[in-house]
Amino acid sequence: MARTPESSNDYVRITISYVLAYIGQGWRSGHPRLSIKIYADNDYYSQSSCSTYEDRVRLPKFNNLNKPISEVNKTGLGSSAALITALTGALLSLVGREAIESPGGNRLVHNLAQAAHCAAQGKVGSGFDIAAAVYGSCIYRRFDPELLQPVLLDSIVYTAEFRERLRSVVDSDWEMQITPFTLPSGLRVVMGDVTGGTATPSMVRSVLNWKKHHADASKVWKSLGAANREFISRFADIPVNDQHGVVTQLIQGLHQTNSESDTSLGQTVKDVAACFDVCFLLRPRLMLQKIRGLLRLVGQQASVPIEPPTQTALLDDSLKVNGVSIAGVPGAGGYDAIFCLIADDMGVEANTESTIDRLFAAWKEREVRVCPLLAQNDPSGLLLSSEEEETE
Repeated sequence: MARTPESSNDYVRITISYVLAYIGQGWRSGHPRLSIKIYADNDYYSQSSCSTYEDRVRLPKFNNLNKPISEVNKTGLGSSAALITALTGALLSLVGREAIESPGGNRLVHNLAQAAHCAAQGKVGSGFDIAAAVYGSCIYRRFDPELLQPVLLDSIVYTAEFRERLRSVVDSDWEMQITPFTLPSGLRVVMGDVTGGTATPSMVRSVLNWKKHHADASKVWKSLGAANREFISRFADIPVNDQHGVVTQLIQGLHQTNSESDTSLGQTVKDVAACFDVCFLLRPRLMLQKIRGLLRLVGQQASVPIEPPTQTALLDDSLKVNGVSIAGVPGAGGYDAIFCLIADDMGVEANTESTIDRLFAAWKEREVRVCPLLAQNDPSGLLLSSEEEETE
């Protein structure tokens, strides 16, 4: 597909080209005439009209920004990968070779979308954004990046040889690990748009160049990888119960060994349960602090703002809010957004301010505008729906 003023979005152009190259003559009744409409979730882009959580809740599902998308700051949540995944799935659903929501269909969309995304960005990245778009919230261990090197091509014409090579790569079994991930009960993610905007591909290229040429890069990168794996494993140690469940279990256990009524038992157990939860949440918090330190070191050595000083100050202030367990910058980092993990009912009595209220109040006090986002942990992944269902 040729680049024209009307197809200046390389992600759209290359995705359509790759799907057509993969399908070849696979249309059920010739090449259809298509009209493609692309809608973007409000959390993918800074909403200049929103300054509070309530403002964002009141927005229409797909808010019209009234300006070209190239002039709008992104929030850094993987909009390019989501676009490519949705477009790939929509086009493949027209062929009908396999239901895209089936395990085999998920794999097909994932593999082809990964190829198109890497071709559009000019390199093989982490692959996580595509994986999350297809499979929902997950722990992801990437395929061998060498797998896609033979099919990274931005061209007007794709030869029969390339199309056959693309189909062979996409249809092969990729060695990767995808494990569904759900936060323990009582915990939730809260994200904030810092309205900055960061060019992810250029930052990633700088980090890749650092990995290739810096003397200490390999050691730092291995330490970062080990810290990330340790951070993930810490979540497996968190009890699946919320505080109420822990309290109930402890009360039942103590009553089994102590038949005498104790009016202070309930409060004592509640205090123990709160400390119990805090101890488990402290472990991932400490590991993320280590990860943030390593990311800042990578940023300094690669001369890219992975966690710039303004973001560091914002994250540190967020961590001072009672009930906030961890905080960091998502994805490749930069000035886009921040995330916090909060325990909303830990240590909060009736008629008192909740953790999320305290967090939003702290953000309002900052000079840099931080607008809360609505994004949440979601296991759904790729879904097929009609335009009427999405826009009603």
